[in-house]
Amino acid sequence: MIQYHVVNAFLEEQTDCRSINELKALENTLPGEEGCFIDSALSFLMTRAERPPEWDLTVHCFGSCVINMSKIGIYALLDDGITAIHTPLLKQFGSIAQWQMVRYSFDDMQTLDMEKLDRDDLADKESGVLFMKVNNNKRQIRNYTLRNLNPAHLEQFQRLQMIRQASRMH
Repeated sequence: MIQYHVVNAFLEEQTDCRSINELKALENTLPGEEGCFIDSALSFLMTRAERPPEWDLTVHCFGSCVINMSKIGIYALLDDGITAIHTPLLKQFGSIAQWQMVRYSFDDMQTLDMEKLDRDDLADKESGVLFMKVNNNKRQIRNYTLRNLNPAHLEQFQRLQMIRQASRMH
């Protein structure tokens, strides 16, 4: 199990990375399980044959997260949504990790709610929670929860949500 506050602090320091494409070139300096996690994620990004168009878009922030308590990953907040790469939480990292990519578009979101958990330990880097209700490709509403987010990013999520809501009204 990785220490999310360590991975989130590392990703927060990568201010030169402004796109997922630039994240691919990141030099990992983390030791241990956290370093293995980052190496595995970067390997997935570099070996992916098809590069989605959102990989070149400006990213507001990167962080690590747990998706619906079963997947661990890295998220990127973009102008039009959230892109995350993830692998099963209980699997080993490395070449055997089964990484996948998921995209949550703000246009498909019915609700977006966030919360900072009141925790004394490590709360500065892993106490954010994001709750989403999203229309899937069959137009059915699905619930998703991203946990262990860097709470400093919640303000950016909230700001982009308000911008998107204002643009829907006009």
